[in-house]
Amino acid sequence: MRTIYILLSRSNTVCARFIRLMTACRYNHSSISLSPEIDCFYSFGRRRLHNPLIGGFVRETLDAGVFSLNLDQPCVLYALEVSEEAYAKMEGQVSECLANYPSYRYNFLGIPFTYFGIPMPLKKHYQCGQFVAWMLEMTGACTLPRPVSLMQPMDFVKIPELVPVYTGTLGGLADFTPAGSTRAPAHA
Repeated sequence: MRTIYILLSRSNTVCARFIRLMTACRYNHSSISLSPEIDCFYSFGRRRLHNPLIGGFVRETLDAGVFSLNLDQPCVLYALEVSEEAYAKMEGQVSECLANYPSYRYNFLGIPFTYFGIPMPLKKHYQCGQFVAWMLEMTGACTLPRPVSLMQPMDFVKIPELVPVYTGTLGGLADFTPAGSTRAPAHA
């Protein structure tokens, strides 16, 4: 068995504040990490720091990009035990996304459909929650509470297999060391 991590966070960008206003949810962004050191997350979001309209598959770290703009933003980190086979499929999919990242786009068109609960799957187009959900569904890692094309960050709190291991801020997450990790805290 391997452990993966799902991070829910509350960004303070204009787009994120709008999403929070519409959904009234505590967290408006989700990411997935395959690393026991939780030093790298994958998601769908803005590819350029100051341009929210250029979006797609992104690699996120705490010391760069949107995360680094507001380390005081609240977050919760969940752990999920997955089989070696599921983990290998996730690694393969991340490698595919990294190798072909220009063809993976943010699902702007799906935003109103998601909000109104109308499934609208588009190939290689995801919102952050849809991407994380797709990774979980394609590997059979857990049962989702909604179809992938309707998944939003707060839907992950409804998955009983996800175990919360950290609640706090993104800045505090830099000092958190998950069980089994060899990572030293960032501010040691």
